Amino acid sequence: MAIEHYHAILWIDQHQAEIYHFSRDDAQLHAMKEHGHRDAIYFREVAEALGDAGAILLTGPAYTKLEFQKYLEDHHPTLAGRVTGVETMDHPTNPQLVAFGRHYFKSADLNTPQIAI
Repeated sequence: MAIEHYHAILWIDQHQAEIYHFSRDDAQLHAMKEHGHRDAIYFREVAEALGDAGAILLTGPAYTKLEFQKYLEDHHPTLAGRVTGVETMDHPTNPQLVAFGRHYFKSADLNTPQIAI
């Protein structure tokens, strides 16, 4: 299965998560709400929604993004290895979130050493 969008940005807090899988010209939103106090189920659903993203940026206003990162390390180590950064931010608008992700990955991609094949 081909990866349609390599990059993903996740905004998460204890009540909701918004994931954008995006390219330079396109973005697809996957939004979900937390189901009460069942963090493991909520985090599992968020991890599944991240799917095959090749590079992931975690964002959010408080500790939930860090708890989710720890969940990934413990339960989805391959996916955890694709997390390229963690940034604190209040809830931006959807266009602001996508713009932040595009800017972040453009800068990150420029600083990534290229491997000759």
